[in-house]
Amino acid sequence: MRLRFVVTGSGRCRTKWVSEALTRAGVPCGHESVFGPHALSSWSEEPLLGDSSWMAATMLDEIQEPVALLVRHPLAVIQSWVDIGFFSHDTENPTHGPLRRFSPELYGPGMSPADRAAGMWHRLTSAGLARAEMVLRVEKFDTRMLARLIGWAGGQPRHAATAYAETPPCNRHELSREIAGAQPSLRWSDLDPAEAEPAAELAKTLGYGALS
Repeated sequence: MRLRFVVTGSGRCRTKWVSEALTRAGVPCGHESVFGPHALSSWSEEPLLGDSSWMAATMLDEIQEPVALLVRHPLAVIQSWVDIGFFSHDTENPTHGPLRRFSPELYGPGMSPADRAAGMWHRLTSAGLARAEMVLRVEKFDTRMLARLIGWAGGQPRHAATAYAETPPCNRHELSREIAGAQPSLRWSDLDPAEAEPAAELAKTLGYGALS
């Protein structure tokens, strides 16, 4: 087993699901247990081999452990954040603390929630790419990819099929979706080019091809 490892991403990218799947596969992995919305916790306080936290992408200067990165199509991440009101009615959520310190410019006046989401996806994903030993696209995540991640974390890949089948969906945020109400489908043309264009270019380098 590895001594320690970190899985991170952009937000809305299955970090909680991955923590549960790894744990089911015999690799104890927390979810925001070490890299959370408040102060960093000590690894010694957590009986874990890894932590899966999208907020860890804001703290990579403080992280010595090897990093795996989960990536998801930026428009899907932006839409999900808008759908749950993360950058609108939910701005008092404590997870905004690390984000505000990481990218305070995205919290200035005049930006729409969708533009903030686009800028945050770009910044978090860029930070993660600079450190990642492994990059995993959420849209292609299957049993074989989970086996790769388990092996990278020092576990037994043969447990991947069972862990994949037994780990339920996570973090649907149904109440937040009800509060936000139905949201229109977003396209790149709906976003400020200053935030949309860098995100779209980075997405292409990650293999997403032509983006609508």
